[in-house]
Amino acid sequence: MTGDELTRDGLAFVWRQHLAVAAGVVEVPAPAGSRWWADALDPHTVVAWSAAPAGGLDGLAGVFGSDWASRVLPVLTGEATATDVDLAPPRLSEGWARLVVVLGVRQWFPKPIDELALSVDEALAWHGAGEPEMAALTVRQVAPVVIELVEQLFEGRMPVTTVSMVEAARDLALLYLDDDDPDREELVELELEMQRRVGLAVEGLDGVPPQWAIDDDAAMRVSEQWQLAGARVMGGNNLDERSVAPAEIDPTTVTARILVWGDQNPPEVRARVDEDAVLVEVGLADGVETYDREASSIIAYTCDRDTGEVLERAPMTADEGSRVLTARLVLHGRVHVAVGVYEARLVDQVRSDPLGRALTRLDRSLLTSWATRRLTHIARAEAQHELADNLYLIEKDYSARTPDALNEARSLAATTGGLSGALVERIEARLAALNTLSIDSAVQAPTIAEALSLRPADADEKRLRA
Repeated sequence: MTGDELTRDGLAFVWRQHLAVAAGVVEVPAPAGSRWWADALDPHTVVAWSAAPAGGLDGLAGVFGSDWASRVLPVLTGEATATDVDLAPPRLSEGWARLVVVLGVRQWFPKPIDELALSVDEALAWHGAGEPEMAALTVRQVAPVVIELVEQLFEGRMPVTTVSMVEAARDLALLYLDDDDPDREELVELELEMQRRVGLAVEGLDGVPPQWAIDDDAAMRVSEQWQLAGARVMGGNNLDERSVAPAEIDPTTVTARILVWGDQNPPEVRARVDEDAVLVEVGLADGVETYDREASSIIAYTCDRDTGEVLERAPMTADEGSRVLTARLVLHGRVHVAVGVYEARLVDQVRSDPLGRALTRLDRSLLTSWATRRLTHIARAEAQHELADNLYLIEKDYSARTPDALNEARSLAATTGGLSGALVERIEARLAALNTLSIDSAVQAPTIAEALSLRPADADEKRLRA
């Protein structure tokens, strides 16, 4: 489906301006059985919505406006045809667009990130979108995290770029927490203590909190996490290793930050031929347990390298205490296969054909360039120049391989036919949009969680978690 089409999905009507299922596109929760999607790279533009004929537009009217809903309703009730009505919602407000960006970071940021700090960002975004109930629900769930962030702010251990956001989170918690909530009382006490400290500092009796900084070793460790890598083949036994080609992890079929993605050591997908079988391994990301629902639904597969036809599938498991998921798939004498992994709870189809694998590589470049650009902005704002330069060069490394990958995808699409050309054109347009993306705005500003991902870890710091 490539643009401006209205279809039925059961009772609901579904409108899509572009390809709704794409790296960077997020679904935003809506009431009354309605749904809508937007792109974190272009957060003011809605790319899809879904609504039932009876009442479904009520949930969207609060976002897109009553004028839009009254224009679309006759189409859903059969009183008008879709060709006679502009079904595209208006551009989103700044508040809703900011929520799209925060949800985009949650769904698509490739590397480990402080998920609970990200919930604080989400609470702020819901508030900015004019949704107090969602803001209150979210901030109440992570009130201890807000307290922790405020404490670290008072001690000078937060990046400068987060100061206003942490202060806003404190105000938000004070607004929505009940008067007798212990977390609210602790925030009030912290505020009084800070006022006391400021008073002492004015009199010269107290030092200024130290400036947050990252040393050269830490800067190098952060940079190394983003180096180009990809799938590789381990050593084989008596068979030609080249007969098995691992696929890179597809960000549209595996939840972000579940598997180790792009690290140099170990390679992210490892395949080893063992007699008439191939052993596939992937590593779990930090903080992920084998019993987590995402990790427990990872499937390994083999497919024909030329056609993409899936040949064998097997659930991936881990030995007790291991951080590595493994699966064994029988080759049945086949010598020209590719292997890959996906999350069964997300999809039942994979992009396993040559064009699909090419599009996967483009999506990975898109997401990594997007994420490193956001982190580069933070590093520069924090005057962490070496780290900023390293991240900038890494983004350029990913961008440098994009033209060849695009040419490969165009060539494959030309022989595939159907909607293949439109798929390539769409991702090409999104890559072009990334080149003009400005992070220096209230909507695209980096989140607290992203900034914390660059901060040096304090071994003695005790993390409070809800």
